[in-house]
Amino acid sequence: ALLLYHEIGHQWFMGQVGSNQVDRPYLDEGFTTHAEHVIMEKYFGRHDNWNHYTTWYQKTFAPPISDRNQRGFRPFLLLMKQGLDRPGLFTYDAGEEYVPYRTSAYYKSASMHYSLRSILGDSAYFAAMRHYCDDWFFAHPYEEDFTRAMEEATGLELDEYLNQWYFSRKRIDYAYAGKKTVRTSEGGYRHTITLKRYGGFVAPVDVAVIWPQGDTSWYTVPPEGMAFAKPGYRVLPLWPQFRQGSRKYQFAIKAHRPIRKVIVDPHNLLADINRLNNSSGLLPPIEVRFDNLKYDRTPVNRYALRLRPDFWYDEPNGVLLGVHAHGSYLQTDHRFSLDAALGTESWRPYVDASYATPFAPFGPQSSVGYRVLRADYRTYFVNSWEKSFRKWVSRPDREEFTLKLGLLDLDADQADRFQPIPAKQRAYLPDRTWDARTTWFAQVSALSLHTFRYGSYWLSSSNLLGAYETSGDDGGFSVNEERAGLTFSSGKTRWRARLFALTTTGRPPAQYLSHLSRVASARR
Repeated sequence: ALLLYHEIGHQWFMGQVGSNQVDRPYLDEGFTTHAEHVIMEKYFGRHDNWNHYTTWYQKTFAPPISDRNQRGFRPFLLLMKQGLDRPGLFTYDAGEEYVPYRTSAYYKSASMHYSLRSILGDSAYFAAMRHYCDDWFFAHPYEEDFTRAMEEATGLELDEYLNQWYFSRKRIDYAYAGKKTVRTSEGGYRHTITLKRYGGFVAPVDVAVIWPQGDTSWYTVPPEGMAFAKPGYRVLPLWPQFRQGSRKYQFAIKAHRPIRKVIVDPHNLLADINRLNNSSGLLPPIEVRFDNLKYDRTPVNRYALRLRPDFWYDEPNGVLLGVHAHGSYLQTDHRFSLDAALGTESWRPYVDASYATPFAPFGPQSSVGYRVLRADYRTYFVNSWEKSFRKWVSRPDREEFTLKLGLLDLDADQADRFQPIPAKQRAYLPDRTWDARTTWFAQVSALSLHTFRYGSYWLSSSNLLGAYETSGDDGGFSVNEERAGLTFSSGKTRWRARLFALTTTGRPPAQYLSHLSRVASARR
């Protein structure tokens, strides 16, 4: 049905309204994608119109998927977060891969239409689109013609706003920034609400104020030239963003009751890159679901938290019973994982927790992360910074830089129980020379992988350059250096050359840890 509705939509956009499909795919593919969403939601509902679930397991545990998010907001936002998006007017032959073109022509353009629906309301938006279609019936419009038609239908100044969609890569990020409430002399309340703009994109923004009784007051905050009276909304004073570049806005509400909640962009019509900061409250909106291990789609307007029971078996602990949890926002922000369990024989806890999130000072494709592990005889903490310089979405060529710093604490008594030192190695070690030692280690790595393609032939070279893992206590240290290889493939045939070198130096005693595997160095 989805494909059928999409192709029917082309009878209007690129058919009846003859935009230049080669040079301006943004004006037909994205327009048609939005029309496809409208039809899918009319016949199959708003929130669960993309699923094709047939089995009991799918119907019970798989999350609902909407066409609006699956073929609209999600792919556009994910590419923006990686810094690999393009301006809207990006043609197929302008880049060296398909994904940025598709995202700009289809998903960014569809997102623009949702933003126009946010500004105008549905009735005025569809009336304006009818005016555009009538005006350019069997004609050949470009982006300035679409802008002019929408301005004629609405009376707004839209050129500066729409040019951001056509020509820029600016991000939309509006946030709720706080509320101050004071009692008035009449016994009522004066609420001062603060909004902030963190992105470079300027847009009108809607605000919903929810009262304790459950009713809602609706407001819209326009920038210059874009004040539009939507039914049911109160238009607030202008927020001067285009001319003055204002990043902060405040407005006051007098009421006889306190406010329960404030939500920015309550209908999720803006392609806001961070919707976790759009509402008041201690925690952002969270979607909690059972982790079914197979079918999942993270929502675009709330944090996705997945939970499941967990169990496994090992020799010292017996059966370990516990829980697994993981979460993220759009698979990139605030990535969290937790495994916690208890051994039924040892009664020792197992905890492995990690957290990572984008690190803005390093730009796109960068993150800072932390990990804590308490397992058997090991207590492990690591702090890592990662930066990727990936330029392509669909190719495996990338350059990455990773820095890790950590602490490891080893307990000799527990280590003997869980992983005894062979007698041959123990002969070189005085008793408990490494008992209850705290070991620090540092790892700096730069991974470079380049792929070149000519026809069906691929040539790949990967170099793990300057990859050093250093651990030490009492002045000892170890160094691990690896350099790896060259791959050439044609069809199903592959040749690979790999060079691996490991060198260990240091002032004894030294204990070296690599990926949580203990190696006790010999004492001379």
